[in-house]
Amino acid sequence: MVEVVGWIVSERWARSLAVLALASGALSAQAGVCVPRAPWVLPSTHYAQPGFVQWRNDSLLILGTPAFETGRDPAGRAVRVDSAFAGVLVLPDGSVRKIPLPPGATSLQHPRGIVRPDGIIEVVWADALPKAPGDDHDRYRVQSARLAGGTWQHRAVIAERPSVAGFDRSSASELVRSPDGAWQLVFADEGDAADGWRHRLGIVRDSLGRWRVDSFVQKVLSYAALDVAMDGDVMTVLFSGLPLQVPDGMTVFHQAIYLTRLLNGVWTEPVPLAGTGEIRVTSPRLVQTAAGLIAAWVERGETSRLQWGRVEQGALVGSVQTLDGIHLIWASQRPYGSLITAATTDGRGQVLRLRPDGYEVIADLPTRMDMPPTVVDIRGRPWAFTVEDVEEPDPGSVRLVGYDLGCAVNPGGSPVRR
Repeated sequence: MVEVVGWIVSERWARSLAVLALASGALSAQAGVCVPRAPWVLPSTHYAQPGFVQWRNDSLLILGTPAFETGRDPAGRAVRVDSAFAGVLVLPDGSVRKIPLPPGATSLQHPRGIVRPDGIIEVVWADALPKAPGDDHDRYRVQSARLAGGTWQHRAVIAERPSVAGFDRSSASELVRSPDGAWQLVFADEGDAADGWRHRLGIVRDSLGRWRVDSFVQKVLSYAALDVAMDGDVMTVLFSGLPLQVPDGMTVFHQAIYLTRLLNGVWTEPVPLAGTGEIRVTSPRLVQTAAGLIAAWVERGETSRLQWGRVEQGALVGSVQTLDGIHLIWASQRPYGSLITAATTDGRGQVLRLRPDGYEVIADLPTRMDMPPTVVDIRGRPWAFTVEDVEEPDPGSVRLVGYDLGCAVNPGGSPVRR
């Protein structure tokens, strides 16, 4: 377990971001062992869930819901004083600037972002909509906007209908790029009465700077979580969900894992990879590795475990690998798509590199069980952001901590191999 630097209670970092980014290279010189450290902590005055993180001009941009500013009540206890903003920008001098919500938006549900050639950041997210009387379901509308110099521009509604079934780190994928240069992500879109209220496979696509949503009815009843990757020039989608014919005893909490591919404009029939309804199978992830595409998922029965195997031509090949004690997994942000992050059942966070015949532990970090680390790029080096519980002096609060992982993935580091 790494030692965590003491958290900061002012609006300044332990050291400036610019100095830390330059000095952190010394960590990779540790021969034979990788011990990532926590050079800085997001000041306790602010928190932003790292849905999209970008290092820009020696400043750190963190977008995501929830985002909140904390203050003190008359008794001196920490309270939220503002949660109506999209994220934070941490400037080189350590000061924090709140990034407002895009005009007209009420939330920024797990944003995904890309940086355009002109340097403008384009963000896709789901905006939470007010619940209709008698409706217990959360509904969203997929939107996009561009962020330039802290100002939002060109906000647009991508999905006109407010029918998104889910849009978060599990129920929607990261943005991936196809060989023709288009960006796309997949999510669980709601169906309608005409197709038996089955969920649809929703695909958000970017074509020549314009976003649109295409929805497809698959031979499944519903989706719980999805991921997408390009297998050469073929779009491959891995998802957990319910089959059309639900076995006896199978519920929405007992999904199976399926794989489908888009071939010549037609989706292949979903191929079951794991799970028969007895236990919950979730957290599907497609990982691009030197050995090819790997499909990974988590089984949650009496014990939770990570499983994975290599995918070739839409099917599993070779043996399925297992790692016990994994509760939840996430994908890493570009360009570290070969890494996955995990939350363990005993409350730790791990950064892993999967192989068809095993895995490597890149880092072992503190985190919350429901929040695997987020791996992002800072000046060409991987950093992991974790959410840590804080008991002193404010029990029940959290802080966001950044760890430099350059010592693990650059020459001179020695990941644990199993």
